[in-house]
Amino acid sequence: MSKYKLMVSGVVGLVALGCIGLLSLKTGPGSGPSGGDEVKPLVPNRSGSTAERTGGSRPAGSRIKLARPELSDARRLKMLDDIALHWDENTRDFKGEELDQKQQDLVREAVQKLGASEEMLGFLQFLKEKGLSVSKTADLLIGGEMPGVFSGVLGKDAREWLLGVKDARLKQTLSFSAGVGYTGGGLKEFIDALGDIHCQSAVLSGYCRTLARTEPENAVKVFMDLRPAKVDFTAMASIVREAPPTADFGKISGMFPDDAKGARNIRTSLMQSWAAVSPVEAGQYVMANTKLAGPSQIGTVVDVWVGSSPEGASAWVGSLPAGPYRDEGNASLAKATGASDPVLGWAYVTRIEDPQKRKDAATKVFASWDKSDHAAAAQAWSEMFPQAD
Repeated sequence: MSKYKLMVSGVVGLVALGCIGLLSLKTGPGSGPSGGDEVKPLVPNRSGSTAERTGGSRPAGSRIKLARPELSDARRLKMLDDIALHWDENTRDFKGEELDQKQQDLVREAVQKLGASEEMLGFLQFLKEKGLSVSKTADLLIGGEMPGVFSGVLGKDAREWLLGVKDARLKQTLSFSAGVGYTGGGLKEFIDALGDIHCQSAVLSGYCRTLARTEPENAVKVFMDLRPAKVDFTAMASIVREAPPTADFGKISGMFPDDAKGARNIRTSLMQSWAAVSPVEAGQYVMANTKLAGPSQIGTVVDVWVGSSPEGASAWVGSLPAGPYRDEGNASLAKATGASDPVLGWAYVTRIEDPQKRKDAATKVFASWDKSDHAAAAQAWSEMFPQAD
């Protein structure tokens, strides 16, 4: 009898253990309130089981596919999936400006956490599929590590993705990033594939501005060689501003056609950079090339020069022959000194020969002088313009 009881107890024990095992299989670690670490959703990929790579299972809710999953990182994968799956719950209760701010915060978080990575490309694709207008966040994207996405091993995939972006503002902004981070060959082919002239200009600008910091003359040449016919020279101004002190500014000045759209702005940027390094050379270049550089370029040089050596700028302008270039230089000196020293500013005004330019400069200086000494300003004005009302 005791032997029979022992057999029954054994069977009951086995059944109990089996039930416990079934419960364990059903619930698993993390399935209940006290089940340990929760298994996070994982991002699907083309190469098969994401679970095998990260140690978990992938719920059906994961929606982001990566173009190059073999280049991904498990930690960033988890961050990416968290951002994607929680996007709706973090934004659904907001509207208007609050919604805009919340979305911007999530974009900023993604850029900071994902950086220049395969997962960042997945996030940008996610934004595209959500139909989000990302024009307002374009500066956030470019302000992170976005140029790095378009370089190195990810560069080709990133550029291919960019060709399919529909949002015009985002595409233009990221085209600039693509230019900044561009490495390898095929730049002309990529520019042609973009089609849109604004995107083409942005790529050229980003690439050539970066190149200009070390090879300024070559940067201008590359821009001229690769510029599609419909892209104007507007971006050239920002390129020459990047030129280092060692640049051959005179050579650069002769590399672009003077009748090109934006040529004046380009030359102004060039003169500003040149004057910051060698104002005498910059001024001499203007005076020796009056067919290319108009009187306003003397004003550009003096505007920069007076900040470092007002006495030197004044002496040099005084040595110029009478005419519109000297008038422009004195007008710049009057503008630069009129607010802090209106008496000196007025002295420069008296050296301007052109009647209209003299009156324009005098009006600006008088406005400052009248505040500090109305009587002296009024007397100076009446002596210079005795017939004025």
